[in-house]
Amino acid sequence: KDRNNWVVWLPGRKGSLYEGAVIPITITIPLGYPKEPPKVALPRDFKHIHVYEGGAICMPIVDQDYWKPTRTMH
Repeated sequence: KDRNNWVVWLPGRKGSLYEGAVIPITITIPLGYPKEPPKVALPRDFKHIHVYEGGAICMPIVDQDYWKPTRTMH
């Protein structure tokens, strides 16, 4: 088992462009966790307002500058 690399499968929301799809989300927990945020990514071709080109998630909660060690993976 690799406890630092997770794949979470998220079903597409009903009524959305992704309805019927199952989207893999990759979570990589760095060795410096919890002082460093996990890296969260979607497929490289995934199109969403909160996803950069290439699949990196663009949300402050997992950005190095805004991350707090008190946050949990939950």
